[in-house]
Amino acid sequence: MDITHPHLRDLHGYWQRKKAGRRLPARADVEPSEIPRLLPWIALVEITEDLQRFFFRLAGTKIETFYGAKVSGRWLDELDFSEHNAAIAAQYAEAAQSGEPSVARFAFTKQDGRHLEYERVLLPLSSGGDKVDMLLIGYGLVTSYQT
Repeated sequence: MDITHPHLRDLHGYWQRKKAGRRLPARADVEPSEIPRLLPWIALVEITEDLQRFFFRLAGTKIETFYGAKVSGRWLDELDFSEHNAAIAAQYAEAAQSGEPSVARFAFTKQDGRHLEYERVLLPLSSGGDKVDMLLIGYGLVTSYQT
């Protein structure tokens, strides 16, 4: 994986350590007190059984600031990621199916005229060992400006 953002590399390393020889770490393995500087930039997303919807159990303060609205407690399909919503949902589903981490970069202009560029890493979690039921997601803002 070609992760360029420094705190996303740190988050990926943390996820790797939490695997502790297993295929996937569990949500219970993620201890917020161990990664305090990363918390504003991470989200926990629950995955529905059919991989069709994705619920933001929580999203860090920086995520909500750069998004411009509340993200925690909302479904992905309720959020405005411009024309990228379908691609983002497909990437979440792929990570849930494969159990493999992935990285992507996005650039888009929101309806309010703000242009956002960010890097995102998806890190699968499993409460049962093999089946992915949650994603630990890290965001790294590259740039944001008003058009």
